[in-house]
Amino acid sequence: AVAAHSYALARKALAQQTQTSAPMGAYFSANPSSRLGYVTDDVMKQMWGDAYAENRARLVGLVQPVLSEVLTYDGQPALACYHAISNGATQASEAVWGTALPYLVSVESLFDLSSPEYEQSLSLSSLEVSQLLSQTIMGLDFSGDPSGWFAQMDRTPQGYVTKVHFGQASCNAADVRTALGLRSTCFTVRYESGAFCFTTKGYGHGVGLSQWGAKAL
Repeated sequence: AVAAHSYALARKALAQQTQTSAPMGAYFSANPSSRLGYVTDDVMKQMWGDAYAENRARLVGLVQPVLSEVLTYDGQPALACYHAISNGATQASEAVWGTALPYLVSVESLFDLSSPEYEQSLSLSSLEVSQLLSQTIMGLDFSGDPSGWFAQMDRTPQGYVTKVHFGQASCNAADVRTALGLRSTCFTVRYESGAFCFTTKGYGHGVGLSQWGAKAL
């Protein structure tokens, strides 16, 4: 609750500082339909069913005592990012968004390896991969043998992919993750019999607090 509140205030301050706004003059946008940044009561009822009243009461009980508490850095609200599960180490903010923040650096989070959802696999045909990537990323060349499409990938020291090179073109791994529906940018790729098998470690962008790591601690 404190992290989410601090993040919202930091986004508000950034919008005011840069004089930019989201649609309809908002400080930033959220997508309640996909549970990104904001969840409505109706969505919570769908999520929790008969346990809605109990869960919502618990949620309110957790949030209300900390409504006045904010994480700050140098006197300003901190961009307190969080994700579900790291790959065993969190990511530095500049590796994902290009901007370095002194409190969003890479640290070990070894408890994440104990999560039952730490490692997941996803299989996609070569046609599905080319179609999904072409819908959102322009200029990629899929004319060569599919076995070489993911042959060149740049990684951080922590193992997260930063760039994927397709021949002369390259794209951000975060865009590949979104287009293909991968759980993390820490992934390996195996190609056989016309299909790709993506194995991911962790879940989310990997920056800031690991929720599973915090739970384990």
